Amino acid sequence: MQSFARWPGRADPPPVLNPDYEYLALTLRASTVYLALGYRSESVVPAVAPSGTPVVLEHWYSARRELLALEDGRLHQVVGAPVEWRAQRVTGRPSWSALVEPGAAPVAWTRSRDEMPAYRYGVVDLIRTRRIDPAKDPMPDEVPADLARGVTSEVVWVHDDVRSTRADGQPWRHAQWFALTQAQGRWRVLWSHQCLGPDWCVQLRPVAPVSPPPAG
Repeated sequence: MQSFARWPGRADPPPVLNPDYEYLALTLRASTVYLALGYRSESVVPAVAPSGTPVVLEHWYSARRELLALEDGRLHQVVGAPVEWRAQRVTGRPSWSALVEPGAAPVAWTRSRDEMPAYRYGVVDLIRTRRIDPAKDPMPDEVPADLARGVTSEVVWVHDDVRSTRADGQPWRHAQWFALTQAQGRWRVLWSHQCLGPDWCVQLRPVAPVSPPPAG
């Protein structure tokens, strides 16, 4: 594991990962940090539509116990990074299952978050989320080669159009992308491009450590 304190840094070789743990790779420009899963829980969040849809909350930790929490693969809480999200509240956020059907209508929803170290409370993000076709719609340059357009029909892409404000009050509009796949009857995020702030758009991807070959 590594620390948020090294962001952004040089492109170092990936560390040796313990196969007994699950990891998350966070990439910002040329720098990648690996976090280990602390725990995973499931609950029902009334603000996620349709009502009653269970969500998965994951807590990932750095070597210095810095925290990144994901709720169904979306940034939920970040503590220890140069931009922190201490808390957030959502209204009308669609579940992945509500978005993945071909022809599903875009969904508009809101997110209110508390951001540090700028002491910004109740920052409102207006978000429009829809399924996209990677062969026709714009995609980020950072998409991994194995998830690039046309590789597999099993990956569904979802796009966020986010309208927010900067710390100086100026408008800030940005895009987010999520690559989804279905496993054990539910949709999960394989890879995403998400933004904590105007200069802090990161790529997130679960990493499966490779077990060493048996001795002898």
